[in-house]
This record gives sequence, C-alpha cells and structure tokens, in this order.
Amino acid sequence: MSRTAIAGCGTLVVLGMLLTWLIGSSANGQETAVKFGANESPPYWSKNLPYGGLCGEILHAMSKEIDLETVIEFKPIKRLIDDDTDNVTGNPMFFLANHDYGSTIPIALCYSALFHYRPNRTEDIAFTRLADLKGYKIGIQKGTLVDRSYFDSAGVTFEESYSEQSLFKKLKLGRLDLCICIDLVGHLTIQELFPEEVGNFAAINIPRSVTPIAIMPAEKYPHAKELAKKYRKGLRIITENGTYQDILEKYYGKNRIPVDWFSNLTRFADMYDIKEGSR
Repeated sequence: MSRTAIAGCGTLVVLGMLLTWLIGSSANGQETAVKFGANESPPYWSKNLPYGGLCGEILHAMSKEIDLETVIEFKPIKRLIDDDTDNVTGNPMFFLANHDYGSTIPIALCYSALFHYRPNRTEDIAFTRLADLKGYKIGIQKGTLVDRSYFDSAGVTFEESYSEQSLFKKLKLGRLDLCICIDLVGHLTIQELFPEEVGNFAAINIPRSVTPIAIMPAEKYPHAKELAKKYRKGLRIITENGTYQDILEKYYGKNRIPVDWFSNLTRFADMYDIKEGSR
C-alpha cells in the first residue's frame, strides 16, 4: 500500500483493523501462529518439558493474554544465529553481534550459582569475591570454563566432570566442596538425583553472573515492531496478575526465586529499550 493511498481518519481505522488481522488471523479466519526458534537448553527451553520449559511457559502465557498463537521450533544454535529471517529466543549477546532484530524483549533470566552440600560442612560458605574460593575443591562441567588462566592467577582451581549429574554426586560424596553451574540446571539435577534431600543443598548466586533470556522478532518479520508491543503487553499482564510468579515458583520452588529477579528483568528491559530507541 502506498503512502498516498493512506489518507483520512476512516482509512487509518481500516488500516489498523487490517494490521490486527495480519498479525492474528489468516484469510480463512483461523489463527496464524507466530513462530520462534529456540535451542534445546532445559529447563529454560525444551521440547521434553510441558509448554517448552520455563521460558516456553512464560511465552505461551504472554501469548494467551494477547490472543496470539505462538509456536516454539527447536533448532541447532548455529542455525538460529545464521538465519536472520527467524524470530529467535535466547541470550541476546549470541545473536545481536550477527544480526539486527526488530525488538529484544527480555522475558526471563539465567544465573550462575555455587552449590554446596550442607551436611558435609560445619558452616555455610560465604562468597563475595573470587579470592573467597581459594582452597576449595570446585567442580565444573567440562568445556564451560573459558579463561582458566584468570582463575589460576587467583589460586582458584577446578575439577572438570562430563555432566551435572556427576558434579552433584561428587558434591554429596564430599569429593567436591563446591560446584558451579546454571542455578536452575542445578536445582533440576538435584530434584532428579536426590528428591528427598533437596533442602540439604544450598545455592549461592554468583554476583554479576545474571544474563537475560529474550524473545527477538526478526527485523524482516512482518510488523515486527507492532508484534513486539503486543508481547510486551502480554508480559506486563502476566507479571501483574501473578501468573509469571506462579511459573517461576513451579521451577524454583516457593520462596526460592532470586530476590533481585524482577529488578534485573526491568533493568535489562530498559537497557534494550534504550538501544532500540537509538537505532
């Protein structure tokens, strides 16, 4: 439609109705699904978990409030990064270096955490700086430590394992003092391995380790900006009506959501709003 064709208040109303129809329905009256690509990364995104995991539940709850059907398609991370026509989900830093997106909407967070097994210790572990880890036997999954020299210079050493299950078994046996992994991955592993001992494991979120998990409509996707506004509205609604917190508690447990979750989510949302406003 040309600019000259858009004239008059009545035409603008019709245009608005047409836009809503394009986003929400097809010519035969059935809903048109908005597709987002995700990489298998349980419990955040997984085809083996209800609604696609924690973030999938949040996204579907948002969509319900704005009368949109959203479909999550699981694809390899490289394919998601390489294809600039896909709507994608995940950590924005993996994607924004390669492509521009219509919008970046943080919907959840990912924390790294230190876990320990309370019965093996006479006192809780205090961790406020890297030097506090010196002298502990610390487990980490193989391949996740990027810069070993940084920790070596601080006198902090690690023992690598091939799986989270191995890390937590060693932790319980006392072969490790601590292990580091993504907090929700750790909680899920503990629930699977030691369901009767969940309370015996403690997690300390690592300062400044938090990263956002976002949905990113492709810049080339039809009406990407308008679509982003709808999803932001859906996120606001489920946050205000308690649905969002209920989903978090399903995965974290009651009263175990990180205390700075909502302030960090707002901080990242504001950060990406500012970036998009400057484009």
